[in-house]
Amino acid sequence: MKLGQPLQLGGHRLRNRVVSPPMERNYGTPDGRVADPAVSGFQPVAPSPVPFRGRTPRELTIADVEELTVAFGAAARRCAEAAVDVIEVHAAHGYLIHQFLSPRTNRRTDRYADPVRFLADVLQQVRAVAPHAAVVLRLSAFEGVPDGLDAIATLALTGRLPLHLVDALDISAGCYEAGEWIVQPGEVDRGVLAPYAAMFRVFGKPVGVAGRIVTGDTAEEILASGAADFVAVGRALHADPGWTAATLAGVLPRPCIGCNQGCIDVLHTQQPIWCLVNPGAGREASRGAGRGASPGRRRVLVAGAGVAGRASSTCVTGYGTRIHHDRTASSRSGEPTAPESPRPTPPRPPVTGCCFSRPARSSRPRPDHGRRA
Repeated sequence: MKLGQPLQLGGHRLRNRVVSPPMERNYGTPDGRVADPAVSGFQPVAPSPVPFRGRTPRELTIADVEELTVAFGAAARRCAEAAVDVIEVHAAHGYLIHQFLSPRTNRRTDRYADPVRFLADVLQQVRAVAPHAAVVLRLSAFEGVPDGLDAIATLALTGRLPLHLVDALDISAGCYEAGEWIVQPGEVDRGVLAPYAAMFRVFGKPVGVAGRIVTGDTAEEILASGAADFVAVGRALHADPGWTAATLAGVLPRPCIGCNQGCIDVLHTQQPIWCLVNPGAGREASRGAGRGASPGRRRVLVAGAGVAGRASSTCVTGYGTRIHHDRTASSRSGEPTAPESPRPTPPRPPVTGCCFSRPARSSRPRPDHGRRA
């Protein structure tokens, strides 16, 4: 399995080909989050005063941009002092560096009108203070909006960057105006961005790719095709934190179904994210509470053996509880039964087995699905 093979990034050897991409989770304390301007009172800043979601940012001065460049270097220096092996520079998804790259958001007339100038300066700063770290550059292959960068334009800009300072390219897509390309819903084909990642092989760097990589088969197919050298697995790690270990062991992990209900849909509410298929997501620190009862002292009846019933029984079993499933339910497949509808409905992402524990997850006793209390 190529997914389990080591990968050399600069002077560092990764044990396998799976990486976790940068993701917001809103798990920080109130002092550690970025407050909404309506709360903080601060005006956002940007390369140019292009309105976004009803707010107009202040255009950064040249001095501001230079200060930010130094700040990127200071952050990289802290990483180097902490013995971090790999540093990723995030130039995708419509964030600040990406805004300098895009003609939609960079309308400057000074030296930073050159779309690659700011990113090139950042890469110089990062490499200067972290010479021994592997530096990965994350890019959106395309923005996904009519007036934004397409893949050809992004390739042209990438070719103008000082790529000798970079050890690998990590390819994603989208911007905040086209968030469906940043966090693709379940209806989108798995591995959808692999063909775009393959285009960046022209630069001779190891290439990674994100985008609906939720099974080991999809990851292996991407690697075997030569489209990428490593895969960025994000939401699938929310669904199953043991995704990599399970996949490398040949065991099916609990799959992300791309519903986006507990992650991206919740993210902008400033509340901690959760996961529809993993009840423990975001609650790992509190899951040990209440486990004082010895096995057999509690009996719980789970009425129904669909997705919710089986997920509930799996979670409660770990608390020393004996579970009895009511087998009078018409189905125990775990596939929700859709109500009859007079009209055809659009296809939905598959959810069969989404809440079932894989056999190697733990040594917990399995619920008694064949008995009725």
